[in-house]
Amino acid sequence: QFNNTVKLEPLDRVSLSSSKIAKFVLIDRSNFEVQVEYYPELQEIFKTIETRRYDPITRKWSFNLKDYNNLVNKIN
Repeated sequence: QFNNTVKLEPLDRVSLSSSKIAKFVLIDRSNFEVQVEYYPELQEIFKTIETRRYDPITRKWSFNLKDYNNLVNKIN
C-alpha cells in the first residue's frame, strides 16, 4: 500500500534587504506561503502572480508551487 504522507519543510529564505527576510513554507503538496512583515513593494510583486491568495485573518500570502521559481526571481 502506498503511504500518502507529505513532509512539510521550509523552502528557501529570500533576503529583501539587510533587515527583511521572506520565509517560504510548503503548506501542502501544491501550495506554499510566504511569511514576511508588511513590505509594500513586495505586496505589488505578489499581486503579479496569478495563483496568489491572501488571507486577511493570518495576513499571509499563498501561491501554487508552480509559481515558486517565478516569484523568487521577481523578488531577487
